[in-house]
Amino acid sequence: MSDRAERRVREEFDTWAAEGRGERMAVGHRAAVEQALERVPIGSGDNALDLGCGVGWACHLMRERGAGRVVGVEASRGMLARARPAPGVALVGASMTALPFRDATFSRALSVESLYYVPDVNLALREVRRVLAPEGRFIVMMDLYGGSPVASQWIDALKVKVHLLHPPLWRRRLERAGFSRVEIFHVRDPRPPLSESEFTPSPWFLTHADYLAFREAGSLILDAQ
Repeated sequence: MSDRAERRVREEFDTWAAEGRGERMAVGHRAAVEQALERVPIGSGDNALDLGCGVGWACHLMRERGAGRVVGVEASRGMLARARPAPGVALVGASMTALPFRDATFSRALSVESLYYVPDVNLALREVRRVLAPEGRFIVMMDLYGGSPVASQWIDALKVKVHLLHPPLWRRRLERAGFSRVEIFHVRDPRPPLSESEFTPSPWFLTHADYLAFREAGSLILDAQ
């Protein structure tokens, strides 16, 4: 069942890649990720891992912030085909539940809007803890979480199953995977929201009020060590 579910997720992200949604994620999520990374210093001695990297935009962001080496992991071949190569950035086709790295390889790990798609999320979290050094930090950014004002709309619009967990449940899962300290906070997009005249209804935001509620709630950030 898990293999079939993972294949379905890969196929869906291949479709998203063909539609250019990988590049649009960089526009939509960069501000939140930048704020999350402000809490986690990244230096030239850091090996960083981007889980579910898509087209690799966050890999480049971590490299720009000083990481010595960044590895992006992505199961969708369509996304990887659209990724841009760069010095110090490697992209690997693999599942988050079977990371092809030795124990304690990385000092930093990042997941942007990807973790809740993994069918066996508990196994994925154990894998992240395994490949992180003991003092390593794992940053998770997500807009789809329990308590979000638009989560139910998004689940209705998605063609694959996701894990909809409230922040305390994410903390519990991270702790069970071996993380001893988990901080939870939210960040808001600093860009001005669309006005009602600029807004176009979609399956993601049915009304302008839904969109404004989402902007007010902000993105969920988990900082685990």
